[in-house]
Amino acid sequence: MSIVLVIIGLIVGGILKGQEIVNNGRIKMQVAQIDSVKAAVNTFTDKYGYYPGDFSASSILTSTTTWDGNEDGIVGDKASSGTFITDGAAVDSEMEYVWYQVQLASLLAGVEQTAPYAYQGKLPGTVLWFGDMNWSSNAITAKMIRIQRSATPTGAPLTAVRTADAQSIDQKYDDGSPGSGQILAGTASDTTNCCKGAACSGSSTTYGLSAGTSAGTGTAANYCVLLWVVQ
Repeated sequence: MSIVLVIIGLIVGGILKGQEIVNNGRIKMQVAQIDSVKAAVNTFTDKYGYYPGDFSASSILTSTTTWDGNEDGIVGDKASSGTFITDGAAVDSEMEYVWYQVQLASLLAGVEQTAPYAYQGKLPGTVLWFGDMNWSSNAITAKMIRIQRSATPTGAPLTAVRTADAQSIDQKYDDGSPGSGQILAGTASDTTNCCKGAACSGSSTTYGLSAGTSAGTGTAANYCVLLWVVQ
């Protein structure tokens, strides 16, 4: 009987280890994808003088004005010049133009071929949006990539990244805090299960991991919206 239990334990351990390896691979792929987006954004800006989404693309990239930005220096609401996007707000018009424009410029592969031109993330069920965000928890305004669930641009961002994975990414590539640095987690509209405390604000804030929750396991997990500062 003891031998059987040992064998079962080894099998279960092997399965869990395999899941962890797969999950770690996805995390690395997600970070690599973020890096490729940063490179595409910077190359686009250097070439055309404006950020993708904000650029008046009909001048060079396409014959239609449908996907033209207002060239105010901010990737946000085309109809409201100079306005940053609140972290928990729906996707604004120029954010939808971003992926279409970088696709036309042949700088990024894998963009959806029909509107809305969403860009699928590497973590399960995630999509990426790029724009000028006002991260209300800490009053940080910057160009950010927002990793969320659902490609629907008309609703508030839904949580998509497991809190354990968000913490792992933050610890490896930033300062480990969801409330400071270049990687931010949670939004003003959804922080209950992402961070400990009422809001994901301040450098002392920690991720709200459930008991027993860790990357690569099948246990119930909390989820976050990730915001990745580009510039």
